[in-house]
Amino acid sequence: MAGAKDVPVEWLEGSQFNNYFFPALILFVIVGGSSLTASLLVFRKHKKARTASFISAAIVLG
Repeated sequence: MAGAKDVPVEWLEGSQFNNYFFPALILFVIVGGSSLTASLLVFRKHKKARTASFISAAIVLG
């Protein structure tokens, strides 16, 4: 999980985070996990694939 270099840590002032590790981990798990789950359901032609895809899209759009 090596992200963008030289991103100022000052942007995190006022938040509960001291560095970008946990925000990146949260994004990785929630956004990546929902996308992975939706794609697996689509490829398996599961009956909940469409719902999972819409939920994943809503998470990405925030």
